[in-house]
Amino acid sequence: TAKYPRVDQTQALYNLRWYSFGVVKGYRNTDVFDSADFLIKKPTESDLANLRRLARKEVDFVVSDIFVAEYYIDKYYPEFSHLEFFGPSLQTQKLYVCFSKNSPNYTVKLTAFNKALASIQST
Repeated sequence: TAKYPRVDQTQALYNLRWYSFGVVKGYRNTDVFDSADFLIKKPTESDLANLRRLARKEVDFVVSDIFVAEYYIDKYYPEFSHLEFFGPSLQTQKLYVCFSKNSPNYTVKLTAFNKALASIQST
């Protein structure tokens, strides 16, 4: 089961106990990862700082949302495009979007969002 982190995440992480993980201070990851006191966790202030540390080989792995990491790489550090993502992910989270009814033109924004979402889902 160690091959499948979603089946036995504790064992899968235990097998990685010799490696260092860049984490962001104050971020909540999975309960299993956060309570894994056998892991070498090196906290920093941001995902961007973690990517820098990974590129400089100061940590072996970085725990990050893949979309956040891809955004930072594309926007700030295209030279980091060699960094490799691997999975499966530790956890998949649902994403919620809210629009305040007090916001000007919230119905226009909501309609545009729903149209774009439908377009993404149809591909």
